[in-house]
Parts: sequence; structure tokens; C-alpha cells
Amino acid sequence: QVGVPAQIVAAFVGLSRVEAKKHHVHDVLVGAAIGEASGFLITRKASDRVQIFPWGDTKGGGVALSMRF
Repeated sequence: QVGVPAQIVAAFVGLSRVEAKKHHVHDVLVGAAIGEASGFLITRKASDRVQIFPWGDTKGGGVALSMRF
């Protein structure tokens, strides 16, 4: 119910940033792709057999993957 209105607002913001010459079109498109991918990964049903752990500290960051067979 919220997905389509949120995407319309995001598209408006992206377009306004390009029109204001604050971002290039490819910046907005890559940001949209990252947003869509992260939204898909966060909102889909997680498997209890695979766990992904993002981590970070003052010296770097990464992702740890745990799989149970």
C-alpha cells in the first residue's frame, strides 16, 4: 500500500535534484537501483538457514555470511 506512493515521491525528489543541477542523472539512477535492491533484500522473507551480518568499526566494515546445511 505504501510502495507505489513512496516510489512516486522518490522519483520526484530524484528529478528535482537533477533539475536543480545538484546531481547527474546517473547518480539518481544508481541511487534508485541501490534503494530498490536494499528494499528487496530487507523486506523479503528471510531463510533461517542463511544469515547475513553487516558489520563495521573505525577501521573498516564488511559483511559476514553464515550458512547452515
